[in-house]
Amino acid sequence: MTERVYKKPAALEGNGVTFINPSKLLAEGRIGEIVLQGQYIGKAPENQFGKEDFRFKTDAGDEVIVNSCGSLEFQLDKIGVGEFCQLTYKGKKKVETKKRGTVEMHDFEVLVA
Repeated sequence: MTERVYKKPAALEGNGVTFINPSKLLAEGRIGEIVLQGQYIGKAPENQFGKEDFRFKTDAGDEVIVNSCGSLEFQLDKIGVGEFCQLTYKGKKKVETKKRGTVEMHDFEVLVA
């Protein structure tokens, strides 16, 4: 009997999946830091909170999922899947809303190459 050689499927190559959570970025004091450079590959299925997170692929082939927030959703809806992006976390900013009055929301800067 020949010995089998096992390898990771192509979809799993690289270091795996990394998750970026805006609240953790704030807690770690990463305001003003570039937190991701990669290709936007679309929205992930709805999470447990009913929001769609955002999927990226780095040059190293790793998948990165960024938790949803209004700032990212607004900006990423205006760019196409396949665009190369740089995300900078800008901290929280106060925003006036009709439903909840003044609230603090996570803010990102999205640049495309």
